[in-house]
Amino acid sequence: MHTPTHRTCGSDTLAVFVHGFMGSPDQFDDLADAVFAAGIDVATVLLPGHGGTWRDFARSDYRAWQSHLCERLTELSRTYGRIYLVGHSLGCLLSLIECAEARHVIVGAFLLCPAVRLNLRPTAFAARVRVMRDDTLRTAYRDSLPLNSLRSWNVPLLLRPAIGYLTAAGKARKCLDRVRVPVVIVCSRGDEVVAFRSAKILERGLTNAKTTSLTLETSMHARFAAEERALIRDALLDFVR
Repeated sequence: MHTPTHRTCGSDTLAVFVHGFMGSPDQFDDLADAVFAAGIDVATVLLPGHGGTWRDFARSDYRAWQSHLCERLTELSRTYGRIYLVGHSLGCLLSLIECAEARHVIVGAFLLCPAVRLNLRPTAFAARVRVMRDDTLRTAYRDSLPLNSLRSWNVPLLLRPAIGYLTAAGKARKCLDRVRVPVVIVCSRGDEVVAFRSAKILERGLTNAKTTSLTLETSMHARFAAEERALIRDALLDFVR
């Protein structure tokens, strides 16, 4: 589990999946399978600090995440002529920054629940409590990090990665006008982590990119209704083909 993958079918096009804060490459399995079945090579990354213990995560930060993604894309760009980035949450921010830097052969970015702004509404806090109390919902959030090992006394040790997220969000917002590749923005009204207005911020800021938006009505941040997961899959396939 939580192992970065690279599957090839001989295509010149590659879709690279970038997970989010406390995320895992495993969360993209169904989407990566669909893209690969369509004849496009796929790869997933495992960001530093993820896939291990909370201690590993506590030592990670923005610089480590961004450097890792950049190095991986540099390596992959030697083989592929076209690379699509598919990000979730924090992964969207890192992907936008790579698009803006234009260091690789990136031809588009598919952003799923982009964490441009956090959802700080009271209803969002209530939803987070519901997630932590519901075994079925909680499994969608603990694939990468053993959250059960987190206790009140060690949560403050996660300050460094939290600051890393804020750094990524700030850098991504500042570089939007330098993104010049097509971008698909997928946001959910029921997202308990990311503010729904993140979509509008991106649409206004991506002045030099062609943008397409997809709104989910019932999904959450890391758990998607089956019918809306199908919409995401279809939109992704249309984008990368």
